[in-house]
Amino acid sequence: MVRILLDTNAILDLVFGRYAERHKAMLNAVRGCEEGTHELYVAAHSLCDMTYVLENNAGMKLAIPNKAEQRACAQYARETVFRFCEVCPIDERVCWDAHRDRDEPDFEDALVMACARACGAEVIVSSDSRAFNGGIPRKLSPQEFERFVCG
Repeated sequence: MVRILLDTNAILDLVFGRYAERHKAMLNAVRGCEEGTHELYVAAHSLCDMTYVLENNAGMKLAIPNKAEQRACAQYARETVFRFCEVCPIDERVCWDAHRDRDEPDFEDALVMACARACGAEVIVSSDSRAFNGGIPRKLSPQEFERFVCG
């Protein structure tokens, strides 16, 4: 069983579909994980970040001008993530590990890395070229994730 943590941008690529190629790759890979050979995780704060984007993004406000409908869209996205991911909690130890991490470009990335390590993830899926380049856990792009899961 391979444990895989999805970075915030990977979750957004899946539910928001802002980049067609990455959206398709994430969709295919997550469907491929339903066979049970991979466990998917998401850092707890990624749900907050995803919700913020879905409720406050300028494109979303144009597409869905009604605030209640924006909230409903964000709620549906969270429920979707809950169906296929375990939520990796952020506790004091994870925060301290992230605080001490000097390899990540920002604290949010350090939190994702600390969560990945805390849940025993072997892989982080991210489209952020600056983050997670330390090798453990290794980083895969959405397209690499699709190939990893689907062959």
